[in-house]
Amino acid sequence: MGTSSSSKGPRGGVSFDPPWIDSDVAEITGLPIPMDSDKPSAENDLAPSDRFTDARRSFRAYINDGRVQSLQRSIRSYVRHGLGGAARAASRMRFASAVGARIFSLLRGVENEEQQRFKEKLTSLLESEHTTEDVISTIVDFVVPLSGSVDEESCRNAIAEALSELLVEKSDIDILNLSEEDIWDLLERFIEKQIVKQITFDIGQVLESDAINAEDKINRLEELDRFIQSVVSDSLDKARKRDQDLSQREVAQIINDAVKLTYSVFGGSNG
Repeated sequence: MGTSSSSKGPRGGVSFDPPWIDSDVAEITGLPIPMDSDKPSAENDLAPSDRFTDARRSFRAYINDGRVQSLQRSIRSYVRHGLGGAARAASRMRFASAVGARIFSLLRGVENEEQQRFKEKLTSLLESEHTTEDVISTIVDFVVPLSGSVDEESCRNAIAEALSELLVEKSDIDILNLSEEDIWDLLERFIEKQIVKQITFDIGQVLESDAINAEDKINRLEELDRFIQSVVSDSLDKARKRDQDLSQREVAQIINDAVKLTYSVFGGSNG
């Protein structure tokens, strides 16, 4: 497993993909899931030394002035220069795609031994005295067991936030019998939150500054959430294959395709 990095974000001069990502994907799924058939080759795989300089400058401007143009400029530079294009960006998020597919598999009801253990664990909790936080924590721990990688920690937080939103907005929902639309709704929220977390980890160091008003930080992050969510929603809708019995591998590919479409919109290109 990869280990956590500092809040300074990734450096330049290293591979766009961290070396642990493939083993993390295999560990979370139980099998290797190759995603994005047009994934960039290893040639020129090192990120430039100044990969996030322009993106961070524009993001800092956005936090200070709140102008959408500053945010758009920042995200465009982030995708094109910092991540090496939409295909590389989607490749970098293949662990999150695998996690989303695991959520889908566990909640949709694909009968296997692991899903049975998941249902039994959750049923036992629901039949006892519990809080919403207990339910969320149980699901998160089962989907992504904690062992210390940056992607893992980020995904756990994104799942928790997505579940919290869903359970608040749909308070009468039966978490053990979610409709397919509810599951895709949850996945959309998860993807959006994971992308936001990746962005703020990579280029959002200005958010740690005490010089920025706390209310401004909250307002800017809420605007960032809305900006990302609108594109993710459209991208996932385009990538989905409705009325099909999807395998976990196929769901991972759909999510990864949606992530690539999202980054293509932000970067203004498909590469």
